[in-house]
Amino acid sequence: MSNYTVTTDFAAKDSLPSGNTGKIIKGSDFSTEFNNLATVSAEKANLASPTFTGTVVIPTATITTANTATANITTANITTANVSGNVDMPDDAKVLLGTGDDLKLYHNGSHGFIEDSGTGGLKLLTSSLLIKNPADDEFMIKGTPDGSVDLYYNNGKKLETTDTGAKVSGAFVASAKIGVGVDAPQKPLHIFNAATDVVARIESGDVTAGLELIDETSTAQFKVSAGLLTIGTDTDGDVADSNISLRVDNVEKMNVADDLIVIKEVTRINDDKGLSFGNTNDLTITHVTGTNVNTVQNSNNRALLFNGVSFIFQNQNADEKLLELTANGAVDLYHNNAKKLETTATGATVTGVTTTDTLVVEKAANGILTEFKIGAIVAGAVRATVGGGVGDITLGSGVVGLRYLNAASGASANISPYSVNDGSAQDDSIDLGSSAARFDDIYATNGTINTSDANEKQSIEELTEAETRVAVACKGLIRKFKWNSAVEKKGSEARYHFGVIAQDLQAAFAVEGLDAGDYGLFISSTWIDDNGVEQTRLGVRYTELLAFIIGSLV
Repeated sequence: MSNYTVTTDFAAKDSLPSGNTGKIIKGSDFSTEFNNLATVSAEKANLASPTFTGTVVIPTATITTANTATANITTANITTANVSGNVDMPDDAKVLLGTGDDLKLYHNGSHGFIEDSGTGGLKLLTSSLLIKNPADDEFMIKGTPDGSVDLYYNNGKKLETTDTGAKVSGAFVASAKIGVGVDAPQKPLHIFNAATDVVARIESGDVTAGLELIDETSTAQFKVSAGLLTIGTDTDGDVADSNISLRVDNVEKMNVADDLIVIKEVTRINDDKGLSFGNTNDLTITHVTGTNVNTVQNSNNRALLFNGVSFIFQNQNADEKLLELTANGAVDLYHNNAKKLETTATGATVTGVTTTDTLVVEKAANGILTEFKIGAIVAGAVRATVGGGVGDITLGSGVVGLRYLNAASGASANISPYSVNDGSAQDDSIDLGSSAARFDDIYATNGTINTSDANEKQSIEELTEAETRVAVACKGLIRKFKWNSAVEKKGSEARYHFGVIAQDLQAAFAVEGLDAGDYGLFISSTWIDDNGVEQTRLGVRYTELLAFIIGSLV
């Protein structure tokens, strides 16, 4: 069945301007539309007694209001009914289900009933069974598929089924005998705690028989009789072939075997009591309340051994280390949870200041005693010469170091360049200061001695005429000046000094076409400072400058 669809776009023709040929409605247009109408009309059902073939699809209908005074429905087969409001039925009116009215739902004015009179059972199929009070704020019964069934009292769970049985919260009271594994127990089992009792009791009601836990082999694994308690024994009192296992919540707490007792949880010894080991109490562990001291006492004059891969001594809150010992590793000492001393493969590392009256470090003769590091960087080493009297000491790193030579070694006491590695002299290898790190004043009894041996010199020549002219010019370059650093410290009290300006000296050489950098009396040093900026500083060797000027007087 189809609906009528207009084929000709008459509205579009109306919008065309006059004279446009597309505005004309042709006879074929009318024929197309009339044929469409005839086809649709032939496919529509009559309102009175319509006849349908094939599958009839009826859309969902919603009845918002229905006022019916009396309705008599003799037979009605309803496949699906959707009710958006309430279905109200008076007292004693019943909902009848089943061919023989096997299931009835009704209210008699006092009680609600679900009455099942059929041959089968009454099944409630649900993902969760919740039986609650009318206010929906208090549980009475709760059932969970693949889980527990819970019974409540005043919204408090009292009985819960588990995968192994049932759990009761609170007191379990039985008015008669309690039987476990039997339908009709022959003897009562009382579980009570009378007002005069110190502890709860389990009574069998038979003094002679007592209480026994017997396995399927008729062997009593637990027996109380005539004031005696036996565990792991057979009916003749012999030890059963099994260990004794004490468990709480199905977790083993202690196991007793033929030659071993294993305690698997925390064990408490009361104050002023202790543990004793050895036939003569050779080792004891106690806590004395009077002094509040915990004591481990080893009294057999033998070593107390601790065997393990790691030992950690902490404070009572276990949040602060005192001492840590590691097998094949370090021994660490702490102060206020901060590591202060750590043994290493080569010795020991101390963090912080070490204070001692005397420090003695020993090693093989003429060997390097230790390395001084700042972080992971070697700052230097110490090497001592072993011998009579006070030994020589070399400080430094590698082959470049400084040695203090004691006068008792057969020569005048001095500080000179020496190798830390092998103690050999290192001639002409170390500068005293640098352009970036200068000394201020050098105090000496005698002057500086410069090597002038002809055997250590070459290219010995007379001054050229140009060099002589530069030397003459240098005589006129002497100036007085104040150091910037002195003015910053002393202000106007800073004193004058005499000398040449290195830039003036450099210019005097340039006038004669010479490079001052080719001569040892002129120094130009470049370095990178702590801020990463390149710095340059010029200098003069005054002993050479003086000799240079004197040379111009000859």
